[in-house]
Amino acid sequence: MKNNTTQKLLILLVALVVFIPQQAFANAGKALQSVGRIVSSAKTWKWVTAIGGSAAALKAMESHLAEGEAVYAVGIDLNNKASSVNWADFFSRPDVFPVLMVAGVGTYVIPEIWQEYSGGKIIWTFKIPRIPDGTDIALFILDDDSGSDRVWKKIVETRWNAAIDTNVSMTQAISCNIRVNGSIKLDTTGITIDSPDTIANYNLKTPKFYQYIGGDWDSEGELKDGDGRIVGHIVLSQLIKK
Repeated sequence: MKNNTTQKLLILLVALVVFIPQQAFANAGKALQSVGRIVSSAKTWKWVTAIGGSAAALKAMESHLAEGEAVYAVGIDLNNKASSVNWADFFSRPDVFPVLMVAGVGTYVIPEIWQEYSGGKIIWTFKIPRIPDGTDIALFILDDDSGSDRVWKKIVETRWNAAIDTNVSMTQAISCNIRVNGSIKLDTTGITIDSPDTIANYNLKTPKFYQYIGGDWDSEGELKDGDGRIVGHIVLSQLIKK
């Protein structure tokens, strides 16, 4: 009986492989081609892939995931010498943090701010509900223009955060709502970030059918300002899911 069941499963598996419509593979290929930014881990920045390159680090990250969640890493390298960068603070450097808008899933603040940013590489590692294949993502690098660090002190004090190893920590991105006046209200605590300025943005569509043909993914591309001018480089990776 056991052998018959195994044989039937093998026959079914072969049938699925052979008879999956060719158009499905064609669509998958078009999706990957149209994205243009999904790349293999070997091609992404070493300082980003190093986060997910350790089996121990990935295992530690996975231990903090609930079913349906995934870990993502955002790495930026903003050119502070680019004349097109909209530095919001004229007399000082901006305090930058990311906001991720995922179509059909939600909008999230990554609760870690980089103060007095003067260009160079930053990495944020965080968990959210897994982003489905074929989903539009918009990521914004914002400058906190509140003039006070009290708001971010509260955010950091109340956020979820875990040490993965001596060099990597992981936080949980916080669901939020962006109001008409541009302020951002965090859903969990009600804390409001007052009308931050947008420095740069990045748009991506995750590839369709990728969970079947590639699993986790990496992407890289250009950070652009509001006028579409390139002001830096960005990597966005799905490191591990559950």
